[in-house]
Amino acid sequence: MSTYVIISIALIGFAAVVIGAAILGCSAIIAATLSRNNSRGSSFGPIGVVVLLGIAAGFTACALLGSAVMLGSWPLKFHGQERPWQEFTVFSDLGWQDTGVTLREGQQFQVQYVSGRWTYWSGTLAPFDGNGDNYICGRAECCEPLPGERKGALIGKIGNEVFLIGNGGTFTAGSRGRLLLRMNDCDGSFSDNKGAIQVRIVP
Repeated sequence: MSTYVIISIALIGFAAVVIGAAILGCSAIIAATLSRNNSRGSSFGPIGVVVLLGIAAGFTACALLGSAVMLGSWPLKFHGQERPWQEFTVFSDLGWQDTGVTLREGQQFQVQYVSGRWTYWSGTLAPFDGNGDNYICGRAECCEPLPGERKGALIGKIGNEVFLIGNGGTFTAGSRGRLLLRMNDCDGSFSDNKGAIQVRIVP
C-alpha cells in the first residue's frame, strides 16, 4: 500500500472527525434553542437526523483512521522500505543489475519469477523463462558466470557469492550485501540478447 494512499485515508478520516464534531455541535445548539422555545422539547425529526448523521460521521472517521493506522503498520520493514516485497525487471542485455535490496548475512529471502521471456540468441533461439535454455557449457574455461548451470538462466550475486535462481526459490545470504541479478550469459555476448523478466523479491 502506497504511503500517499495511507496519508490520504488518514486525512479523510480526520476531516470526517471534524465534520462529525461540527454536526454534533450544531445539533446540540439547535436542540437547546428549540428546548427553550418549546417546553415539551423538540421532536426527534430533523434534530434526530442531524444527530444520527454526526454519529455516523464519527464512526466513519474512526474506521478510516483505524484503517490508516493498520495499513501504515502492516507492511514489513524491508531494509528501510515499507513494503513486504518488491518487483524488479531483469534485462537480458545487461550485466549485474542492482535490485536495491540489501541483505544481511544468514538472512533468508525469496526470488520468484513473475513474468516475461528472454533469449541470449535473438532470431535463432526462442525466448524462455528464468530457467534458461537446456544448453550447459560445463567447462571451467566457459565465459558464463555459472558455466555449470543452464545458459540463459536467472542468476544472483551477493558479495562474491554467485548462485542459480532460475524460476525462483528460497535462498540464504552468505554475506551482507546488495542483491544483484542477471542472465547467465557471457559479458561480451549481450548484443544478440533480447527480452527481460519480472521477478518478485520477498524477505
